[in-house]
Amino acid sequence: MGQHLARRAAFVPKESPPSEAARVRSSFEVFEADLVRPPGANGQAIDVTSAASVKDALQQISPQAVVLLAAVSDIDQCEARPEVAESVNVTGAAQVAEACARTGAKLLFVSSAAVFDGGRHGYRECDAVSPVSVYGRTKVQAEQRIASLLSNPVILRVALVLGLAEQSGTNAMLNKFAAKLRAGEEVSLPDFEFRNPIDAATLSNFILELLANERASGIFHLGARETI
Repeated sequence: MGQHLARRAAFVPKESPPSEAARVRSSFEVFEADLVRPPGANGQAIDVTSAASVKDALQQISPQAVVLLAAVSDIDQCEARPEVAESVNVTGAAQVAEACARTGAKLLFVSSAAVFDGGRHGYRECDAVSPVSVYGRTKVQAEQRIASLLSNPVILRVALVLGLAEQSGTNAMLNKFAAKLRAGEEVSLPDFEFRNPIDAATLSNFILELLANERASGIFHLGARETI
């Protein structure tokens, strides 16, 4: 997802006159961050589990806005290693929020529909959370920590983001499926789940519009209108 968002934010379309969406996309200077420093002059190495790493990076960049996508999002990994999930998803999110509070940066945090138990369709932003997994519980805790540290964060809850990652080593579901199919392996999926997916490009556009809107804050649910 981060690759799609970074490319979308830095893209300057050749339009005359430019559309409103184009003006939003071309109004950002993009700094990409990961555990391993991304290529390019604006690449930064950040470990969200290290308060010093987060503090140093944000002081150096002095960003106006931060999009926090870092997470342990594999459900099985979270169940097997809850302490790692909490370290990244909760402590890491809180440390980024604290750094944003110090520097005055606006924080957009990508959360998950896993904050709900999935017992019904059509959850709204005002509904009480009811997580049933380690992953869902860490996302609830992260939302709460962020809300306690910042006065106007943007929290996005998504059920399923679809898109092919441009680089290997990500958690992109479609890339994993493609690799298994090329290797002649079976691809297994549960047949009892209902999702409201959104594609990475569309989600990127929503994120950029929310970042450009100074009045935007609070919780937003993003996904397809139709459940599949």
